[in-house]
Amino acid sequence: MNFKFGSVMLTNCIIACISSSITIIWLEINKHKKPKDSIKVLIYKPLKKKNCFCRASFNIQCGNVNCSSVNTKHIIDCLNNAKNSIDICVFSLSNEILASTICNAYSRGVVVRLIVSNCLLIHCKEIKLINSLKIPMKYQKNSHKYMHHKFCIVDSTNLITGSMNWTHQATFDNWEHVLITTQSDIVSEFSNAFEKMWLTIEL
Repeated sequence: MNFKFGSVMLTNCIIACISSSITIIWLEINKHKKPKDSIKVLIYKPLKKKNCFCRASFNIQCGNVNCSSVNTKHIIDCLNNAKNSIDICVFSLSNEILASTICNAYSRGVVVRLIVSNCLLIHCKEIKLINSLKIPMKYQKNSHKYMHHKFCIVDSTNLITGSMNWTHQATFDNWEHVLITTQSDIVSEFSNAFEKMWLTIEL
């Protein structure tokens, strides 16, 4: 009887050891496994109500699937999650909340670089705010050949791109689309394009 009981205990111990070993191996494999690429598509539509509360805050959940506030919150969250770098290349940037988010990232130690369309844009208050922090910014001096890109690279791993300028008009009153992705081959193409532009355009 004791022998039988001992055999059962030994068997249970062996099973437990094997199970633990498999768990440890699985955890080690997944620890080094590359996270699956993500793609998020944001579709903007003009707000029908001019007095909609969504215009005043990006934290309101109004229930509209294509709510401008909810969509833009995804962009804000991506910028807020930046740990190392943010490279922005947009035709126009005059959305106060997005400008403040960029400044906050820079203030907490994130390396920020900004390319905008031309020298006329630097007179808007949002760009003046960014300039006041000495955030590196470049723009084309030739106002007849527009830099018309709208993209941003966060930590060299996240890409934000689409039709939308980073303006209040675009976020609330236009039909726009924005794509946020971690697909490495696409992010790499935009990252290379930014670096080439940064080296080409003079300060």
